[in-house]
Amino acid sequence: MKSLYKVLVASTLAMSSMAYANQDVTLKLDMYINGDLVKPITLKGQIEESFTAQIDGEVKYDIVPTIENGAVKLSTIYYTYTDGAFVHKEKPVLVTAVNQAATIEIGTEGVKVYKIQITPQTKI
Repeated sequence: MKSLYKVLVASTLAMSSMAYANQDVTLKLDMYINGDLVKPITLKGQIEESFTAQIDGEVKYDIVPTIENGAVKLSTIYYTYTDGAFVHKEKPVLVTAVNQAATIEIGTEGVKVYKIQITPQTKI
């Protein structure tokens, strides 16, 4: 069995830095187990606010979007459910453009692979 940990970034923008705290943001999340879409959700809040999403009570992601150099930076924390509690596993950081999906895949091929696609939407 091959362990899998991939972070795919759609694209990166290079523009001047500006402060974007308290700006509205929408995160469209498509969550998959072994390639099957199990949970599409939309989260709304503000830049620099922490968002949480779970896949079937098995894994959890904390996501904090920020704007850096005109690109959307998605700082995430990945947890798995073990022995009655969520346990911190990884801290992938993604950088993408507005309306462009960034993807995290974590798991073991042939056993279970979790994938989350995050598409940030905001006016920057």
